[in-house]
Amino acid sequence: MGNINCTKYCQGFDGKSELDLKTSVIKQNYPQVRHSISKQESQPKEDLFIKFPKSDLSTHASKIQKAWLRYYYKNQYQQFKNLFQPNHEYFSEVYTKETISNIPISPKRKKRSLYTYANGATYKGEWRGGIRDGKGKMVWPDGCIYEGIWDYGIPFRYGKFTHFDGESYEGNWKSPMIIQNNSQAESENGYCWLYYKQEMLKSLPSEQRSSKFSLKHYKRLKTLYDDFNKIESELNQPTEFINNVFNENFKSQLQEHTYDINIKYYGEFRGKVREGKGLNIWDNGDRYEGLWANDMQNSWGRNVWVDGSTYIGGYKNNLKEGVGKYNWEDGTIYIGQWKANVINGIGKYMWADGRQYLGDWVDGAMSGFGVFSWKDGKKYEGEWFKGKKHGIGYSISTDGSVSKNKWNYGKMIKKDNDTPKNWD
Repeated sequence: MGNINCTKYCQGFDGKSELDLKTSVIKQNYPQVRHSISKQESQPKEDLFIKFPKSDLSTHASKIQKAWLRYYYKNQYQQFKNLFQPNHEYFSEVYTKETISNIPISPKRKKRSLYTYANGATYKGEWRGGIRDGKGKMVWPDGCIYEGIWDYGIPFRYGKFTHFDGESYEGNWKSPMIIQNNSQAESENGYCWLYYKQEMLKSLPSEQRSSKFSLKHYKRLKTLYDDFNKIESELNQPTEFINNVFNENFKSQLQEHTYDINIKYYGEFRGKVREGKGLNIWDNGDRYEGLWANDMQNSWGRNVWVDGSTYIGGYKNNLKEGVGKYNWEDGTIYIGQWKANVINGIGKYMWADGRQYLGDWVDGAMSGFGVFSWKDGKKYEGEWFKGKKHGIGYSISTDGSVSKNKWNYGKMIKKDNDTPKNWD
């Protein structure tokens, strides 16, 4: 029966004969079936069964069989319509609705030639009446393909779905009504895989939503954007702290202390060691305002240099650490993560000429996954190593066309064989 429990539609039959529609079984159970149905439908829209004398059932068994199948399919279809609400159109009830009225009802599976739907989709394989049931292959106008086992109009058990972007899922197809948001579910249930693939597409801004990228690429993009948003939110804390504490009145309220050669300090101490909130001014005019520990810049703080450069963010033992924002004197800006005074982690680097890079950094170089964009609208989304394109990446031109290529230290070495024709 697939993955739908139809017991309530077959209350007159025992469990072993749920699908048995032989004449002998109908003769034995027909009165109970008719009674069960009449209880569920107080005001039936149509008389599903023709009333026959019990002695005459053998001559009219085929009519009873067809009447029961019509009733059963009608309720099966209604259950799917009510419960299965996908975020895509690949397994919509529209397909079943079209064929259930065009193809005669049959209790047995039959293999038929290619059927073309009204929207251009095609199906070739086994049917149970007007419902795709058994082994079959469906091809949609956008290029998506499902080939595998069908059960009452939808995939069930095992099959392969190939998306128009070239990515595919091959494996189990379980209940479409159970959608779980975790990686294990996506790898074990084709419905989860397809559902979250479509959700990923819908979650991106319209200008980034394209059929030309793989699900893996969308996931990496979304993770990158989400992580960077968290970094920007985290930076609000030191910015607010510095602006509130180190205002115009801070310096005037504290006694000046001189350190080393003409270094002036205004702030808190622990013994003779700078500890807590403090303002440090060097003899050349550079300044640091923020938190101190063990006589060093620690935790949140802000540096302002006489050349116009500024940094606000985290410190550890006088070195930039954690998240921070650096503004250079030429207008270049970096917002992101630091480690031991070097750009490391996730960050966004914005050049003064309009170029931008958002992605992974290792030891001050673009390494990992990232998005590089130019002022004229061109983009590269993909893998990097030591500041060069390295690995698989997508190049997006100003007219929106996309090519997927393989790179080796900044040189293109291969166009991906899976690239759809409309990518070039």
